[in-house]
Amino acid sequence: MKKGLALDLVTAALLLTSACGAEPEAAPTGGTGAGGGGGRGGGGVRVIASDFSFSPSELELEPGEKVKLTLENEDGATHSFTSDELGIDIEAEGGASASTSLTAPDAGSAEWHCRFHSQMTGQISVGRGGADEPKGDTEGGQTESGDDGGAY
Repeated sequence: MKKGLALDLVTAALLLTSACGAEPEAAPTGGTGAGGGGGRGGGGVRVIASDFSFSPSELELEPGEKVKLTLENEDGATHSFTSDELGIDIEAEGGASASTSLTAPDAGSAEWHCRFHSQMTGQISVGRGGADEPKGDTEGGQTESGDDGGAY
């Protein structure tokens, strides 16, 4: 009888821990984009609208990658995630969220913005985009322009 009670207590503790666990992260990131990666987590992309800006403001996806996009609005004003290039237009009232599916372009990048606030913009980049590649030939400590970076 005691083993059954102990098992019930352990099960109850596990359920409470998982139901009342730590709060979710503010914007789990993944990828390696120059703008702080993407808001990728659990097979989806999360973009937060707060203080009249997007976080992250740059998402890095693979060509043709399909993800669930969630716009979480932490402001009091209504915001949208609108990309004319990708045919996406979702909006979330203050304190709410909205989701859709997104397919990354096959190459290049695509921009998004908030229809209500022109200063709110972002960009989806496909692949690494050369962000980690050196600028110019650096053989011998000099670039193609002949600049030695200030060395004497």
